[in-house]
Amino acid sequence: MAGSASVGLAGLGGGIGGGFGRSARAATAGHPRFYLQIIPSGGMDAVYTVDPKTTKEVAKGIDVPYRASAIVPAGPVRLAPTFGALKRWGPRLAVVNGFRQNSANHQSGLAHVTRCKSHTAPSMPTLLDILGTRRGDEAVGSMSIAADFATASSPKYLGQPGKYFYGNNAGLFDHLDRAQPEDLQTAARALDRQAESLGRRLAMHEQTTAENLKMSAALLARAAAVPKFAPALWKHEADAWLEGSADLQRALWLLENRMTRCVAVSVGRQNFDTHADNPYQAQLADYLAVMLDHLFEELDRRIVDGQRMSDQTVVVVGSEIGRFPRLNSANGKDHFPQAPYLLFGARSARARMVSRMRR
Repeated sequence: MAGSASVGLAGLGGGIGGGFGRSARAATAGHPRFYLQIIPSGGMDAVYTVDPKTTKEVAKGIDVPYRASAIVPAGPVRLAPTFGALKRWGPRLAVVNGFRQNSANHQSGLAHVTRCKSHTAPSMPTLLDILGTRRGDEAVGSMSIAADFATASSPKYLGQPGKYFYGNNAGLFDHLDRAQPEDLQTAARALDRQAESLGRRLAMHEQTTAENLKMSAALLARAAAVPKFAPALWKHEADAWLEGSADLQRALWLLENRMTRCVAVSVGRQNFDTHADNPYQAQLADYLAVMLDHLFEELDRRIVDGQRMSDQTVVVVGSEIGRFPRLNSANGKDHFPQAPYLLFGARSARARMVSRMRR
């Protein structure tokens, strides 16, 4: 499972180590309008998803839980049998395997993945924060859904964290779903007044707070003007406890209604962290593939400003860490600093990302 020499998701922005200068121009002509980052939380197993192997291709003792004949050819990529629900999308997918994350723990891995950079600090913005600064008529730049650790959240945090980290407390989306449009408009006007008052002051922290209040006001005003979130049933038995379908549909709702330009969604509630009983990855992989199949279909179906969302959106799927190739004594797999990535969406941008990731 040899890997790229790169660190982080270089293809999403301006590269690694040298800052994010080019990312700030991401909304210019020829670049995607929307970005959707999906993080299978805990570390999906490459062999069960987008890097299937035969026993002849690996060293003795490496876990290969299926026959070579079960591997699914899907255009330019190969898929594991447990990821076969994505076969029809094969010609529109790009895969980067063995990508070096420079981390083998969840917290720093999430910091690297969301910031697309190693040696991060909590004060650094995420890449989606930066891309979101060049939004068009979207209310806010970036939002986060179901983040499992604080390091997965944006410093300019807007969204709703996962229950693993936050518990069952009501969050932003719960309140948006329950609120009446007139109440959201009232709250938006109040935030605008507070922002205007703070904006007249000179202190940097007050200016930053004013900017965040303005974005929050714009978000509430947009939420008051668009249809309420109403998720459809994306059938899979594991969704009863993983609840990823509602989060992915929430991301579609946010993008389609121009509430944000960028969304990061954590999927799996940390269940991909299979230190014991790694064959459980088969069900997780099947679940993720079915969810992505629905997502890609919806991106093809939904239209924003006369264009399919799939032609305006780049989807990047990858965990904060990988899984070790060999099984441990608990029939599980421990953390591994290489992970596979799957990309879908706007073709030219997807190709640029893959090229940079493989450098």
